[in-house]
Parts: sequence; structure tokens; C-alpha cells
Amino acid sequence: SLTDKKVAIIGAGAIGSLVAMSLVRGGAKHIGIWDGDTVEPGNLCRSIYTNRNVGRNKARELSNTLKTISPFQILKVHSPEK
Repeated sequence: SLTDKKVAIIGAGAIGSLVAMSLVRGGAKHIGIWDGDTVEPGNLCRSIYTNRNVGRNKARELSNTLKTISPFQILKVHSPEK
């Protein structure tokens, strides 16, 4: 069961953000997200981000979005500064 697994998402861009969303919707509860990049306008058409996320850290913004899908997640954000 996904509920008992710990999952690491390395990169919160096009693929990572969609995988993370699918995992949360599938019941995953323990997710670590690693990404030090920021959301750029070019990312919007390929990922779950919106205009309000532009200029902000991808890992933090993905974590915030996942919490709106399911507030019971244990999310750890790892976003090294550039």
C-alpha cells in the first residue's frame, strides 16, 4: 500500500510534479521533494503550476499544492539555495 511507503521526488518539474500529484491521489502519505529551482512561465504548460507560482521555489509550491489535494500528507521539502 502507498500509505505505508516513503517516496522521494527528485525534481519538481514537469514529470516530478505530475508524479507527486498522482502519488498523493493514490494514497501516498510520506513524500520528500527535492528541487532548488524556481517556477518559470515556460513550466506552466508542462506541470501543475499556475501563474501564481511563477518566481517561487518549485519544491515549496508543489508541497503547498499537494496539501490542498490532501491535507494529511507528511511532506518534507528540500530546496537548496542557488
